[in-house]
Amino acid sequence: MLSIEPCLYTALFAISRTAGWIAHHLENRQSNRKLIRPANIYVGERKEINESDNHSI
Repeated sequence: MLSIEPCLYTALFAISRTAGWIAHHLENRQSNRKLIRPANIYVGERKEINESDNHSI
């Protein structure tokens, strides 16, 4: 739709991703966060899995 040459696709993709990465980095620096992603902690019930319970054919 924009009549962009296919040889420029990779460069345009890289430029747009770089802008997003820089924005993400600046946001992390502003909030003084050490971790980008929080740790996940499972809070559901634990269910033991036994070989004899496996009814697959």
